[in-house]
Order: sequence, then structure tokens, then C-alpha cells
Amino acid sequence: MYKYFLADKEKGKTTEELFEILELYFISLNMDTDIYGGVQQGDNGQSIVLGGYDLNGNDSFNELSELCIKASCELCLIEPKINLRVSKKTPRERYRLATELTKKGLGFPQYSNDDIVIPALIKLGYAPEDAANYSIAACWEFIIPGKGLDIPNAENICVPRQVNNAIIKSLKTSDTFEELLKAAEDEIEGYIEVMIEDKRINRPYTVFQSHPFLSLMIDGCIEQGTDLKYVKGCYRNFGSHSIGLSVAADALAAVKKVIYEDKTVDKDRLLTALKTDYENDPELRNLLISCPKVGNDDDYADSLMVHIMKFIAKKLNRRSNGQGGIWRSATGSAQNYYYAAKDDPATADGRKAYTPYPSSYSPTLTAKLSGPLSVIRSFTKPDLTESCNGGPLTMEVHDNVFRNLEGEGKVADMVKLFIDMGGHQLQLNAINRERLLDAQKHPENYPNLVVRVWGWSGYFVELDPAFQNHIISRTEFTF
Repeated sequence: MYKYFLADKEKGKTTEELFEILELYFISLNMDTDIYGGVQQGDNGQSIVLGGYDLNGNDSFNELSELCIKASCELCLIEPKINLRVSKKTPRERYRLATELTKKGLGFPQYSNDDIVIPALIKLGYAPEDAANYSIAACWEFIIPGKGLDIPNAENICVPRQVNNAIIKSLKTSDTFEELLKAAEDEIEGYIEVMIEDKRINRPYTVFQSHPFLSLMIDGCIEQGTDLKYVKGCYRNFGSHSIGLSVAADALAAVKKVIYEDKTVDKDRLLTALKTDYENDPELRNLLISCPKVGNDDDYADSLMVHIMKFIAKKLNRRSNGQGGIWRSATGSAQNYYYAAKDDPATADGRKAYTPYPSSYSPTLTAKLSGPLSVIRSFTKPDLTESCNGGPLTMEVHDNVFRNLEGEGKVADMVKLFIDMGGHQLQLNAINRERLLDAQKHPENYPNLVVRVWGWSGYFVELDPAFQNHIISRTEFTF
């Protein structure tokens, strides 16, 4: 957009006039937002990316970038979703400006860390100049504009499901925790192999369809006189989400502690409890919930999440997808934190059967957390350059935190800490649980109440009750 902005300025338009045009453009993106079939209003992929650093370290955040943030602050609409590229070099005052937008409760900006994303994409085979020009596809997946047919949502790995399969099949025959962990790895690897083979044969529909209109916007199609399907020089990579990473790690940590170290729980007792959804053993469930959890800066559980993510990346990243591209591993879940969990029985972290997993890269819903800084420390321990298909750490902040400048400054500093420590993506929800509960009872009083759902923001009263309840159940941090 910037070149058009500059052209208008050269023609004599004032900043005030251009700001009005920008706001009208934003308003237009909120018309007919339900025309994208199969999704809820707001989940339609209308994203805008602001800022970013080139390979020489030059900052592209400019006057228009700032106006976009201010327009979103003023309008308080769910479109477009604002994404802000940052790095260790990003000045604190920019985080303060972005926090002004977070304060509005829209669930954006979403932050992406150039220090992690650009090297990650280069590792995956993207040309450095393309990696430095990355953008966001719909929710939070990384793509290169004008450069290809990447499908970041090609598949999902439900990690707790594979870990649970290993526990059920192999716990009784595993004499050590290391043997059980190996069984979990085997389950994950087996699923990855089936997934890769399935997508090699049954390609996502966008791979083999022609795209005449989209082809006009892809580099080389006009020059080569061909459709995007055939154009040379495009990226055709697939991404797979990793659902419930913290749940999988928490389950393994609990089994390690109560079965193999403390020896306070019999294997048959645990297997029976999992089979019966803890119906006759609430004491065991409480014991498992009290075990170490990812999100408390405790290596007992955190190291297992690091191990799982490293293993998935090793088995998936850079593997051929059979369509002229490779696979990328992720930390996201999209809507499958709810839909995949609907099919899954109880897990060894104490989660009840068929209840949701956490959204994307976040602590499990039953975890008792020490505070936001502990969460950030836990979720920046993995090498996120190896899991960079997309998927943000999602945190809910009580709206009382924003009641004064000191609170706003603490939120800005927290975001900066996450980026400086090597986090890849972060999104914050400024919410008030009591207000959300009241909105469920009296939706007519809250037509403009906006929340971040997974990679998109929507009007709370228009969401399915399942997603409303999930947002209410997330940990609400204060400072």
C-alpha cells in the first residue's frame, strides 16, 4: 500500500485526507465478511502486515504503518487483522503504540519476530530476499507474497492423541520412562509417515486446480503465459499444525513423575482411569493435574515439549511433499484445538475426555500458572526456527491491566521480552471474564464485544458457544 500512499502525497493530499481514505478502506473490508463459506464471521483471512526488517537490517515501519494502527484503534473493527513484524531492534515506543491497539480488545496486533522467522524460512529453502519479505496467510501462517502456492494448513498432527496411544499400548511393557518416550516417538513418526504419503497421493484441492485470477498476482505467470499451477519459481510447500503440544508434554511429565519416579500410582490404575474418564478416580485426576506443567518455567515439563517439537521437526521438516515442495512443522492448531479434541478420550495430564486442547502454542487449560513471565520463559525454550510454519503463543490479559500507563507499559515490556528471548509469534487478548459471562446471558447488550478466537478476531456474541466457553476458560493474567 505504501507506494500508493506516497503517490497521493505527491499529488498534494494531506495526511488527514489519506487517513480518512484509509479508514474507509478498513470499513469496506468489514462488509459482507460472511461470504467466505465454512467459517464464522471474521475468519476470512483479511490480514495486513506492518513493518519488518530487510536483510540489511533496515526497518520498513513507516508513516502509513503508524496510521494503520491508529485507524484500527479508532474504528475497533474485526477487519483487517493487524500483524506487526518486530525484532530485537524494534524500539520500545513501537511496542507502546501497539499496546494501545491491544487495549482496545480486538486481539491484535499479532507480533511476528523477524529474528526467528527469516532464518527459519531460509533454513526451509526460501531465498533470503523472499524470506525477508514474508507475509501472513489468513491467521498466522508464513507465506511469501507473489511467490507461490504454499499450503500451510495441509495437515494436522494431534500430538496428545499420539502420546495417548503410546501410553495405552506401551505403558505396561515399558520398564523405564525412556522406553515409553520412545513409544510416543514411534507413534508420532508413524503418523507423520502416513500423513506424508496420504498427501502425496491425495493432494489438497488448491494444488491441482487452475487459478486464473490469482495467477495475475503471482510473479512469472504473465511473463511465462501460464497458470500458477505450472509457473516456474513458485514455492509449493506444505505445513502441518501441531495440536496440543503442551498437553502432550504435560501428560508425559505426569506419567514420568507418578509412575516411574514417585511410584505412587500403579500402571493399571492409570490405564483404567484413562479408559473410564476418571469417573471412579477423581483423586488420581487431581494428582495428575498437580504434576509439573508447561508454562511455569519448570524444565521437568518444558524439556519434554522441547523434545517433542525437536523430534517432529526432525521427522517432518524439509521432507518432500511429492508436489515439488517440502513440509514445514508448526506450533499452531487453528480450530482443531476444539474439533480434534472432540474425538479424543482422557489424557494423562488430567484432561477429561472430549474437552478442548489449548489454542495453538499455549499452556493447557487446567494448568495452574505462576504468571505471564513464566509462560513466556517456558514457550521460548524450544528452537522455534525449526517449528516456523506459524502458530502464536496466545495469552489473555485482564483488561484492568490497561487501566493506567504503568500497566500498558508492563504489557509492552512483556511483548518485548518474548521477542528478545526468541519467541516467534505472540497474540494477546484483552478480556474480562465477568463481562464475557454477562455477554452470554445478555448478548443484546454486547453487539460490539470483540475477542481473539484462534488466528482471527470476531464478535463474541456471534461465536459458537463452544468457542465462547473456550475463551472464558483460558487463564486471565494480571500484573
